[in-house]
Amino acid sequence: MMMSSYNKINGTFASACKLTQQDIAKDEWGFDGVMVSDWGGAHDTYGCAMGGLDLEMGQGVDSIMGQPLLKLVQNGLVPETVIDDKARRMLRLFFRLGLMDQTTPAGEINTSRHQQSARRFAAAGMVLLKNTDHALPLQPQKLKTLAVIGPNADYHHAIGPLEACGGSGAVHAPYEITPLAGLRRYGEEHGIEIFYTPGEVFSCNAIIPAQLLTHGGEPGLDAAYYRDEAAMERGDAPFRRTVDRHLELNWNKVHAVADNREELPDRDFTVRWNGELTPEHSGKAQLSLYCLRGRARVLLDGAEVMASNPDQSCSRAEYHLVATAGQSRKVEIIFTATAPEPEFKLLWQSAAAADWDEAKKIAAAADWVVFCGGTNHFYDREALGWGDIPGADIPDLELPGRQAELIAALARVNPRIIVVLTNGSVVAVESWLDRVPVLLETWYPGQEGGNALADVLFGAAEPGGRLCCTWGKQLTDYACHANGNYPGVRTGAHPHVNYDEGMFIGYRHFDRAGITPRFPFGFGLGYSEFALEPAGMEIVAAEADAPEIKVSVAITNTGKRAGTEVIQVYVGDDEASVERPVRELKAFRQVHLEPGGAATVTFPLTRRDFAWWSPSTRNWEVEPGEFTIAVGTSATDIVYAEKVILRPTRRQ
Repeated sequence: MMMSSYNKINGTFASACKLTQQDIAKDEWGFDGVMVSDWGGAHDTYGCAMGGLDLEMGQGVDSIMGQPLLKLVQNGLVPETVIDDKARRMLRLFFRLGLMDQTTPAGEINTSRHQQSARRFAAAGMVLLKNTDHALPLQPQKLKTLAVIGPNADYHHAIGPLEACGGSGAVHAPYEITPLAGLRRYGEEHGIEIFYTPGEVFSCNAIIPAQLLTHGGEPGLDAAYYRDEAAMERGDAPFRRTVDRHLELNWNKVHAVADNREELPDRDFTVRWNGELTPEHSGKAQLSLYCLRGRARVLLDGAEVMASNPDQSCSRAEYHLVATAGQSRKVEIIFTATAPEPEFKLLWQSAAAADWDEAKKIAAAADWVVFCGGTNHFYDREALGWGDIPGADIPDLELPGRQAELIAALARVNPRIIVVLTNGSVVAVESWLDRVPVLLETWYPGQEGGNALADVLFGAAEPGGRLCCTWGKQLTDYACHANGNYPGVRTGAHPHVNYDEGMFIGYRHFDRAGITPRFPFGFGLGYSEFALEPAGMEIVAAEADAPEIKVSVAITNTGKRAGTEVIQVYVGDDEASVERPVRELKAFRQVHLEPGGAATVTFPLTRRDFAWWSPSTRNWEVEPGEFTIAVGTSATDIVYAEKVILRPTRRQ
């Protein structure tokens, strides 16, 4: 299957774009599978039908490829042969999956083999970005205490509703080993004492403290439950009254049993909370709500200060205020469930309440500090909905909250600090990178991430990943900011962002602009050292129409332990008549060697490795002239380069 995107291509939604779906994918490439729209991404029945879309996803009763398509066929506007082709593609998919004859082999889910693979893959994807004086791997026999601090230390990224785990990209693991859990398990096995405090928590996890909420001088808010909002407004008697001290509520069977309370209706009920909010500290504060499968309003002293977005199943809202310690404000919250298993959270953050004394205390007493920071799926998730959704774009590349300041504070009391990042995209590191000896990027490592982290930190596994994107030093380093396209036009009838990067994305933009990145594409450290040397270049054919060149690289493990290096080959067209990148990655190979081990790796380069796409001829073209073949370990760490000249094709 291929999925069309949400955006427009040359003014036409991708789900109806005949050029990409039919002309290129199906006719030119010979794709004989199913073309499917992204969830809710189909808008035009005729355009989608004639533009190559075979399957519409996520429209339900508003489907444009159901009854509307049937009417177009019945009226002769869409030929039956078009429908025949779509049906044939669907049937072909069924047969290929063994669904027609039930030959699909039995699978396995969450077996011990899967768990071991998840642990191994997580370590293999981690990228070691800084390792001063070979601080990693840690030596457990020389370690007695370890301080684990940070908002991601004990945070679950894959446990929870789809909306809270990344939208359509969510993966709901059967369990999740957090960094704290993995390090505690390792500590128990090796006699290492683990100290823990979060220091900072994510705003989505900062549940309002129970002591701030009162009713009639008693802890908690009065809660009145009604069958619906109309019943509440009429003044009907609520069917249930209670006092809720913690406003982190999940109305489903699992939580009802865990909380030892009666099960509520799973939809179409309304609850109203009343009481007082009394801050403990004076200064800037933030009150926010999280609402899933429901709608909510929050009032302070009778004035509405927050409301959820009624057009989104998962919604957040924030209210910034200046709090006065001990000064109470009347609070009223109204929540109406709109779908089964709704959730509601009331969140509170106060800058004055941020107390890092415990974090600094355990950091100062520990042999090493492991700071687990980064982001979460509330921060960098897919935005569910259409239009200019608040919070859909991250505000900047800084670590959320005061993580950067906390890292600097911890480094002042203990310079032996390892920063472990869990995130889905680039984050800024400039303000604190020079203060820490180790930086490890884990991305979102999955259900065995905590165990994999312990494996990497203590050397049972090597961080095997290399950067798939370039990390700049500031926002203006990146193409969409450098060319002024972001954020584009966000309001009006035609919101849009112009995509002007063309082929100059990632490292290609950095190379052309002469910008030195913080961490280049392809970069990553291991636990050993390697030497790369040229081992010959064989020019099998040097004609531009059919070049064939073999580049050989000799690699030796010069370190004291087994390790892995990733050899990368880039090609640059020195005499191009069109604008081309300085260099383009054309081949790479991961090589694992024991200490003192050596190998020779050969990379065959053929026509496509030297070619560029010509819109006028609609073909890949190779021009005669000089090319540079560069070998290295990242887009900027080039060990050596060689020139090759491709001759004009000789005509017989």
